[in-house]
Amino acid sequence: YLGWVAFAFDADGLMPEHDGYIGWIDSSGNVTLTDRYASSRNQPATDVSVGGTNDILSFSGAVVEVDGSTWLQFNFTRKLNTGD
Repeated sequence: YLGWVAFAFDADGLMPEHDGYIGWIDSSGNVTLTDRYASSRNQPATDVSVGGTNDILSFSGAVVEVDGSTWLQFNFTRKLNTGD
């Protein structure tokens, strides 16, 4: 892998029961972004595997150079309120 990123949305900042995303770019340049849900402070499962839905409408990713540093850049769209 060239790298990975994980981030979450949580109203109270305590993290259990949050909507999250894990994305990565492999050495061939393939971009993956997964919709996740965590009911505790453990690795979040895919939203679909716990009865939710994949709410990523579209996504893209790239490896970019900024001021001599290499970064992963992800762009995605989803509903503001996914309901799961």
